Amino acid sequence: MFNATPPSDLEKYIDVAQGVARLGGNFPVYKRILAKGVDLPAYTSLKEALAQGDMKNAELHAHTIKGVAGNLSLAALFELTTEYDALLKTGVNSPELEARLDEIFPKTNDYIKWVLENIQ
Repeated sequence: MFNATPPSDLEKYIDVAQGVARLGGNFPVYKRILAKGVDLPAYTSLKEALAQGDMKNAELHAHTIKGVAGNLSLAALFELTTEYDALLKTGVNSPELEARLDEIFPKTNDYIKWVLENIQ
């Protein structure tokens, strides 16, 4: 599937086989959608809403990221944003979850780029 040895923790962040299966096995469509998910503007909007204390919009953007992550089988990001989305719906932020998002989102982004560069 890849023209290089994948990072050992790749599937923690992105499960390509599951993502392709979600799209009925249509690999070209998965690759095209995955490429669009690399620079998700919702992340920037989420960070801005959190900085402003706007939990309603923060939840909206977390929910958007969760949906994209679920559809593309971005496992770690999906798991985190599912938890974060539920918390933000209560109007509460968590600095711990925000810090985890700041770690997981860029790493997921890096792995998406790796997959796009190395997939056959």
